[in-house]
Amino acid sequence: LLNQGKGLDLIERGVTADEVGRTVHADRDIVLAVVRGGIIMRFDTVDQLGEGDRIVVVRSRRDT
Repeated sequence: LLNQGKGLDLIERGVTADEVGRTVHADRDIVLAVVRGGIIMRFDTVDQLGEGDRIVVVRSRRDT
């Protein structure tokens, strides 16, 4: 399931300016966790994404 470049990928990325203030459910990616101030929080404990947040998302590799 989790092979780099095949199946599903876990990616950590910064929150974009458009995502600030939105819920994790409004993101186009499936958000698993939010990293805020060096603390990892489950997606269901965060009300809104903030400036400087990083998110851990899962993406499907459709070319496999």
